Amino acid sequence: MVSTAIVYHPPTTGRWAALLAERLRADGNTADLVPVRAAASNDVVFYEALVLLSPVLFGRMHGAALVLDVCGTRPTAVVAVTEPGRAAHVHRIFRSVGRDRIAFFWLPPEGDVQDTALLRSVAEWVGRSGYRRRIGR
Repeated sequence: MVSTAIVYHPPTTGRWAALLAERLRADGNTADLVPVRAAASNDVVFYEALVLLSPVLFGRMHGAALVLDVCGTRPTAVVAVTEPGRAAHVHRIFRSVGRDRIAFFWLPPEGDVQDTALLRSVAEWVGRSGYRRRIGR
């Protein structure tokens, strides 16, 4: 079981956060939804993994700072909620950190069709990252 903090930007990514938490729980993990305005590094370090759900164009600074602060100590993923073509812009925000230290995913905006395969790939990453953490790799 992997404990995961899902930090999200309400209301723009709230539905995706709830769907991801539901998927993680179905896989036997724990997941807590944390609005980005209430998230602090000293709170999320108690989780085995951190997932930031963020729109690309606004409200990303606090979430980005949180990820940069935590990524050295916890498996960290950034899930950009945007069109596929714009998802590449997210890497520039985190270029000071090596690409191997943060996992990147994208999800379509809330109004688009909910693709469960994309959620499954994030959930699988969480399961693998928690396992690596427990065995010390």
